[in-house]
Amino acid sequence: MKYLKTVISLLIAGSAFAEDPKITCEPHELRGLPGEPLQVRVTVETDRVAPIQLRIPAVSNLVLHTVEKIPVRRTEKGHYVQQRIIIWQGIESGQTSITNLSVVFQTLEKPDPKTPTPAKEKGALTLPVPGIEITIDGVKPAEPPKTAEEEK
Repeated sequence: MKYLKTVISLLIAGSAFAEDPKITCEPHELRGLPGEPLQVRVTVETDRVAPIQLRIPAVSNLVLHTVEKIPVRRTEKGHYVQQRIIIWQGIESGQTSITNLSVVFQTLEKPDPKTPTPAKEKGALTLPVPGIEITIDGVKPAEPPKTAEEEK
């Protein structure tokens, strides 16, 4: 029985990360005009390869245009780096803070039920992405061209 508990604890520990995943987001602040694409790069560095999925909230003055997946690469330290590029398009002027963007590690379970995580979905580990500030500037209407009489 003693050995069975040891084997089970090793199996459970094997499904989790040895080190905490490092999640970064660049840039933290975006500024653009309506209709202009706005691009954010989310980078996840882990000691194991695990499929990830982004949970991207709906925002009233932005339209999600696309999410590009960059191939997984390995660092010199043996860590795996996965990147996603999120491209939004501004619809109308205004300022938005995106604070509930998260990364879901689909095949990894939370190692300890006593350890709190921001969200848990079907046993998958879910971690937040640092917040993003997005400002869509208003566009002033163009002035009509001056006539020859107005220039005099």
